[in-house]
Amino acid sequence: AGVTAAPLPVPDSRQEGGNSADSGSGMNLVEAEPSEVWIGPAAAGRSAAQGTTPNAISTAKYSPWLFIPQCLVEQFYRTANVYFLAIAVVQIVTDLSPTNQYSTLVPLLAVILLSMAKEGVEDWRRHSADSTSNKAPVRVLRAGGWAVAERQEIRPGDIVEVRTDEQFPADLVILATSAPDGRAMVDMSSLTGQERCAVRSAVHLTQGLSNDASRLAKLSAGVVMVAPSADL
Repeated sequence: AGVTAAPLPVPDSRQEGGNSADSGSGMNLVEAEPSEVWIGPAAAGRSAAQGTTPNAISTAKYSPWLFIPQCLVEQFYRTANVYFLAIAVVQIVTDLSPTNQYSTLVPLLAVILLSMAKEGVEDWRRHSADSTSNKAPVRVLRAGGWAVAERQEIRPGDIVEVRTDEQFPADLVILATSAPDGRAMVDMSSLTGQERCAVRSAVHLTQGLSNDASRLAKLSAGVVMVAPSADL
């Protein structure tokens, strides 16, 4: 059993209407103008959106190359750190404080370094999880038939095969399923929080194609996509 589907032009949107299905990756809603995407290997490059929208996700908070300055700036968004830094400066440059010049600065630096270390470990885990998700193998229809590609390599207009109990690698429009009536049960608990499956139906005109690579490769069709909506 499986589903043959094509991704929407805005992979990180959370649109769930009609024949679309979602991977549930938890990414933020991105507003977009309505656009048209052509489907299949033969249609590559026919639409402006095609081949330009990455399917990679990024949940990391910091850039690996700019972690230290970004994280350091983040520390001083905290009012307490700014307050104690001001006290430390007063202690160092003036004689107003009866205590040691570095009695506030040293503990403050220790707290900031420990906090940055914690942030670094957590962000490294996020980068690692993102990399694992983005490099997950998916079956995509290419000119020569079904091929294995990385999830981040999916582009609008690609035809993707999703099998039973697999996650959708992007926001998809269902073209065909293995069920005779063209329906698929989609687990949307990561979006709705409800432990139940939603019924999604394939596009009527393409349901008969199933996962026949030779027939799908000849498919000449386009999908007009409306702007994403927060309404699931």
